[in-house]
Amino acid sequence: MTRIFCLRDPNIEIIYVAPYALPKEIISYYYKICELGELQNYKERIHFIWPENFNEFPSYFSTSKLLYYSPMALNRIKELIQNKTAYIVPSMPSREDYLIGIALNVPIFQGDLDKTLYYS
Repeated sequence: MTRIFCLRDPNIEIIYVAPYALPKEIISYYYKICELGELQNYKERIHFIWPENFNEFPSYFSTSKLLYYSPMALNRIKELIQNKTAYIVPSMPSREDYLIGIALNVPIFQGDLDKTLYYS
């Protein structure tokens, strides 16, 4: 939620990856927060993506794992970051985040994966 205010910088775009299809009310809520925060062009700079096959996998799968197994969502992200500087900010780093970073050819804000998993 707090990362949404990074949009104050006009050069930043956010891709919010949700574990399931977000209802229009939730997306409207985020837009309202942006509007109240007087963020410029927020509808063009915040993107909501969810794995297209989220309901085909077990409910215990992480969002990263769902995204990794969703080629349409990964391709959508590739289109959005094409010719732009991009990076991944995971909430809890996992091996799937690492694999997504490789698939998208973008860096991840995390330390050494094995050490991060060990100390988390």
